[in-house]
Amino acid sequence: MAKRKRYSDDFRASAVLMLEAAGYPDKEGALTQVSKATDVPLSTLSRWFKKKQNPAPTDLVNKKRLDFVAALRAEIANALQ
Repeated sequence: MAKRKRYSDDFRASAVLMLEAAGYPDKEGALTQVSKATDVPLSTLSRWFKKKQNPAPTDLVNKKRLDFVAALRAEIANALQ
């Protein structure tokens, strides 16, 4: 029997943010795109996103989201200078 792959909280939070950035669930193909990029099965990603099974901690997802927004703002500010 194959061992189940374990994903860290940080990895799951990043994957959820990747889904959001890709437009999931509204954008067709977003789930497949992130699944290929992360090598995580479609059903697993979907369950994490819907918080049905082993979801990433909400506070970690929110922190990563804020960090991402801050990084984007800094990048935009640098580009405009």
